[in-house]
Amino acid sequence: MSQSNKKRYTIAIIAILAVYALLLGVFTIVNYDHLITTVDTESYTCVAENMLAGKGFADSSGEADGYRTPGYPLFLMAVFALGGNLTAVVVVQLLLAVATLYLVYRICLIMNVRPVYSLICAGLYLLDISLYIYTGFAISDSFFYFVLVLSAYFLARFIKNKSFWSFLIFVAVLNFALATRPILMYYNGLVCLFVLVLCILKKLPLKALFATVLIFAVVFGGWSFRNYCRTGVFEMSNVRNHNLMYFDSAVLRSEVEGIAVSEARARFEQEYEERYADRDLDNMSLSERRVLEGEIGNEYIKAHFGAYLVQNIKGLFNTMFGPNREFLNTVMGSTPVTRAVELLYMAYLGIVYVLYVLGWILNLKKANWLDLFILTVSGYCAAASASLGYARFRVAFFGLLLVGAFVLWKDSDILERIKGLFKGKKKKVS
Repeated sequence: MSQSNKKRYTIAIIAILAVYALLLGVFTIVNYDHLITTVDTESYTCVAENMLAGKGFADSSGEADGYRTPGYPLFLMAVFALGGNLTAVVVVQLLLAVATLYLVYRICLIMNVRPVYSLICAGLYLLDISLYIYTGFAISDSFFYFVLVLSAYFLARFIKNKSFWSFLIFVAVLNFALATRPILMYYNGLVCLFVLVLCILKKLPLKALFATVLIFAVVFGGWSFRNYCRTGVFEMSNVRNHNLMYFDSAVLRSEVEGIAVSEARARFEQEYEERYADRDLDNMSLSERRVLEGEIGNEYIKAHFGAYLVQNIKGLFNTMFGPNREFLNTVMGSTPVTRAVELLYMAYLGIVYVLYVLGWILNLKKANWLDLFILTVSGYCAAASASLGYARFRVAFFGLLLVGAFVLWKDSDILERIKGLFKGKKKKVS
């Protein structure tokens, strides 16, 4: 690449980053009254504030918290320790969002995507409405996504330069993502198995396996053991048990029995009280009580497993294509313009998914470890959150799929083909 072209591309990416920062800032300021806090915010902030006050990793009641994992509360604590508030937290998240876009661009370049297509990828990235929305909330979604993209960046560097340090940082960052959201618990375990296979095939040195297993054991095992000592349950988080009764099975019951979700939750609570009336619930930790909640939720799901599969399929579709209608209606009103924005956004999402799937079909033999990582971690995040069907969970993987599409298509110069088509038409006309 000539120096003049390099300078041109540098100016272009700086301009895209500046536009993104401006759009994020304007969006957040204009919609400030609808952003910053949500129902999940308090469960993070109280832990961060308790840590700052020297009360340990505790919830609002002062009990050892087994619901949240330490990643995001530590981030909040760092901002609070510097004198910041929730608005400052969101400002830092906006800066991290801009940094994430730059990482997306760098990943494309490292994986030999042509600079012009890397810029197109960065430009298309600006169109993802969900990123603007959830970067503006003091919840873990955008921070978790930043950490995932950072891990992908170091994996790309490892593929490029074969440096063990890049691999080590990739594994460490991926496990910090686990410490941010426990949804990755099983995925990171599968990464250990995959690295074992690669070591057996002599694609990786044995020290890579040792490092991968050790870091996973420290993060997963260490935090689960902490929870066992404080709450009596060996688990990364009790969020899954809580969700089984109050979300997964409650939504399922509302569909099966034709009642409101709130009514389904009330019925489960009544069953919970009746079934465990002989237990000394008051002397149990919250995590121990949530194990019982999980039992009730699991039983209902097993009894209606076919309907639960349908719920997951519908939820997966909404996770992948949901246009965040409730938020858009709140800030824009339920108007034809809002519906048009939703349709355009869904079309944009669909185009990216199609490009990604076609990229795999046409370039399967050229796929590398980064392609496999993006496919598996994105598929895992989408499937693991499908039962809830919230569009906010798309934040965790959609940007990675966009990067993955461009990396898969890196050997196809589509712009040159289009130019060739136009030149061919001009020759026929003349």
